Amino acid sequence: MYKKIILHFIILLTAVIINSADNSSCRDSDFMQLHITRNVLDFGEIEPEHGELIQNNAVTLKVYSDVNWMLMIYSDDDLVSDQGMIIPLNQLGIRTFNSSFRYLETGQSVIIASGLPTSTEGEEIILDFKLILGQYNTAGRYNTRLSLELISAF
Repeated sequence: MYKKIILHFIILLTAVIINSADNSSCRDSDFMQLHITRNVLDFGEIEPEHGELIQNNAVTLKVYSDVNWMLMIYSDDDLVSDQGMIIPLNQLGIRTFNSSFRYLETGQSVIIASGLPTSTEGEEIILDFKLILGQYNTAGRYNTRLSLELISAF
């Protein structure tokens, strides 16, 4: 048996809306929680001539777990503007702990952190985001829904 927590949030690139859901099937003794403690992801109005936009320290999470854990992120959708224009999800990168950016792929999970059981203070995870823009992208405000999944890892 394992425990799974899914946390959904929407990147509106000008604002972020957070929704959370807890889907779990586990032993009663397992304890896992995922909290967003800081969320300021805001790329503003997208202008293709910017080339790339980086938001350092955009999202801060806290993982609390008494079992080994793994944190993944995924999305089933590309970035879509209010006018229906699309920026492919693979132009959106994420990194933790000042590592290299890993670019997301539609429908594929990316492991962004893992660890051993945490202390009572939890483990803080800081996420940076990078959006690569090209000449074929259209100016506007874009959004997509990203899901964070915290699972127990044995």
